[in-house]
Amino acid sequence: MQLLTGVPILIVRGVEAADLDGHGYVDPNVCLRWCEDSRREYLAEIGLGNLAASQRYGLVVSSMNANFRRA
Repeated sequence: MQLLTGVPILIVRGVEAADLDGHGYVDPNVCLRWCEDSRREYLAEIGLGNLAASQRYGLVVSSMNANFRRA
């Protein structure tokens, strides 16, 4: 396993209507889901993408926090 130091994981995706709240802003939960998508992609890139299936255990995010501010 080799960590990808300094190598960003880039996931290109558009904002869909279901991602927006009633005011037309991206829902904060969607931002956290995007972080999780990036985490899974990173694990796949370093060879740990199927860890849970092959070893019957996996890596768990026990806490995630995000602070948002007005633009």
